Amino acid sequence: MKRGLLVFDAGCFAVLLSFIVFGSYDAFQHKNKKQRYANSLQLILSYNKAQKEDTLFLEVGSTALNNRGKTVYYAAMNEDSTFRFNVPINYDFGYLNVKKLRKTYRNDNKFLLYRAFWEKGDSISFKVNETNHTPIPIVYKTFKGKGAKKYEVREKLDSTLTEVRKKYKLSLNIKERNPLRVIYSRKVETDMLNFLSFYDDSITPLAYDVFKTKILMMPYESAMLFILSKRPERSSQFKQASQMASLFFPTTKLVKNERALANSIEYIQFYRNCFSRYNQMINARLSNDLFARAATDPESLLSMIIDNSKGDIRQALIINFLYDIGASEDYRDIYLKAKKHLVSEPYLSEYSNLLSQVKSNLHSYVFKDTNKKNVALSNFQGKVVLLDNWFSGCGGCIAYYKSVVKKVESHFKGDESFMVVSISKDTDYEKWIQAINSGRYCHPEGVNLYTGGDGVNHGLFKDFNIIASPTPILMDSKGNMVSSFTDPELFNPDVLIHKIEKLLKETKAN
Repeated sequence: MKRGLLVFDAGCFAVLLSFIVFGSYDAFQHKNKKQRYANSLQLILSYNKAQKEDTLFLEVGSTALNNRGKTVYYAAMNEDSTFRFNVPINYDFGYLNVKKLRKTYRNDNKFLLYRAFWEKGDSISFKVNETNHTPIPIVYKTFKGKGAKKYEVREKLDSTLTEVRKKYKLSLNIKERNPLRVIYSRKVETDMLNFLSFYDDSITPLAYDVFKTKILMMPYESAMLFILSKRPERSSQFKQASQMASLFFPTTKLVKNERALANSIEYIQFYRNCFSRYNQMINARLSNDLFARAATDPESLLSMIIDNSKGDIRQALIINFLYDIGASEDYRDIYLKAKKHLVSEPYLSEYSNLLSQVKSNLHSYVFKDTNKKNVALSNFQGKVVLLDNWFSGCGGCIAYYKSVVKKVESHFKGDESFMVVSISKDTDYEKWIQAINSGRYCHPEGVNLYTGGDGVNHGLFKDFNIIASPTPILMDSKGNMVSSFTDPELFNPDVLIHKIEKLLKETKAN
């Protein structure tokens, strides 16, 4: 069972974060406060202006999964005015975010730590001071303890990269022997590498190579932007795809440390986008079908990744690919093919987590209706159901209902074999009712349910680590999850309608 999010306001200006990675651990047992945990990440946070209702959120991931695939933990204020996290870990390094749920004032700094690369054995004191300057507060961050230099370097690299992106000018000289020679102020890149070299002996070789890869990826991102800035007609898609393949395939080894490449967010995200874009171009050239051109072809995309990468890099790309296509029964054969190329941790654990969502039955989950009566999802047996999960105040939820759900409702109007079930994560009943009546999040006359006050601690959200909104889920007539919120097809109205129609045909045939 995974921790969900608890919605609170976290308005504060300074933070003292101490975290220690120990050795064995049982996640949330605190019977023996003196017990040492062997495989845990313990975080203790103190705020100088904290309030009793404040809550912080910790997102922990094992690989370069961007903001996907992370386990989320929350901590409310204790009697000693501290916030404590005890997090189980089964791997040696990864990424973490520490954040507040929402902004408390304009220009508030939502993330206290963002994409921080952690390693087993770190023992850090982290302090953030935000001044009261307006309109933009000045933020000071200091780090102390074992591994502190790694966090300091990460923060300085971020600020430097921000300046670099403002300064460099995109220009790809095709006449150069090396087509990746992007002219955008080489001096800045050199200065950044020189800056990093000062910490060669202060941080681990893995962390050093992860940060070095971050710097070295800038020309690749620029070259990709150059190619994609040209919007070719369909007839020249293949030419553009060929140019992309000649530049980037197979995956390039920028540093000798393969684990560093596999755990560089910039490297994995770049090649994930690169493979996906290449596959879309090929699809657009070979197919006249609207839906084939709207998305990648998962089977051929997986084959492309397998053929053009190896080792940890291949495993990281495969896991990212599986998160992209989502947990869907339609892709079970693809999952099995992918499994053959996953041989080590943490990739095997990530795979098991995703696979567990395929064919998951949702009928046992119970919610409350507007009359506060229990409604189980099993009540909708025999119907294909789109579960639209949202909460009031969520701008993305409003946009999803307007651009996707409304079109789906209109298309299937009068079809009793399909329905949309709106599920709110709100904890306040009256606030939920007001949101329904506004008509901005759901149809006021539709099937509207909420968690009965549990919010994101409801079983459905905790079991599937649903931490954001909107998070649609497509359920078949037997209550099985056939597509989850990680499936991009659920966010394209035309493709989603096509998917539902296909599912309805299969249901009627059976």
